[in-house]
Amino acid sequence: TYLELIGTWLGIWSWATHDPTGLVSMGNPPTGAAGGYGWFDLVAISLAPVMVRWWRRTTRSPSSTTEEVEELAV
Repeated sequence: TYLELIGTWLGIWSWATHDPTGLVSMGNPPTGAAGGYGWFDLVAISLAPVMVRWWRRTTRSPSSTTEEVEELAV
């Protein structure tokens, strides 16, 4: 959001005042952009541990012994 505001203030770019239909006014920067980035970060942080566990389970060799798997986990 900081970069968006500074870039607009410096005149590097500008945001449209309305959406493409011309019916809905937009904020500067569009309010959904900053909130969307926050949600992307939250989902990534929340799902990362789940994805790592899934990856470790699916890439484990079926012939691995329990001891080998425990060594990898430690």
